[in-house]
Amino acid sequence: MNEKNTEYLHKACPLLYVNKRGFEHGDGWFELIKECSLELESYINSLPLDERPRFAALQVKEKFGTLRFYLSGYSHVTERVIGVAEKKSAITCGKCGKPGRLHTEFGWYTTMCDGCVVDATAVSVFDVCRHGLKKGLADKDITENVKMIIERSFIVTPEELERDTNQNESIP
Repeated sequence: MNEKNTEYLHKACPLLYVNKRGFEHGDGWFELIKECSLELESYINSLPLDERPRFAALQVKEKFGTLRFYLSGYSHVTERVIGVAEKKSAITCGKCGKPGRLHTEFGWYTTMCDGCVVDATAVSVFDVCRHGLKKGLADKDITENVKMIIERSFIVTPEELERDTNQNESIP
């Protein structure tokens, strides 16, 4: 997330972001993170002073295409608030904030709107062509690589995500 948005959240939610950690996701989720952060900050502020440090943000990132929000401690309130934000992230483009869907390309999951998927695919195609030309690959080899990129840029079903997540988390 960009520096301006990061600074805003650090200032608006000093109890939550007491460690002033950065964010590991695109700007498209800023409004979603802001809403979640303000609700968490309000909850933390309502606690007795000695309990507040239990709920500091440790990490806010994208993993398997959706939001992950880790705190130093949890309660039923923090779990509910974070759970809502994580679910919303699965239908919000991480790049621009428009309604999106979960996509995968070469094993990397991301939630993007159709426009951002087209942009990302175009960048991948451009990179493959540029790299292929630099390496002196034949046009047919470059064409095959481009076809593979386009074929691999598809929508992921919730069942596929669950299967892949479970497989990856069981790897030591």
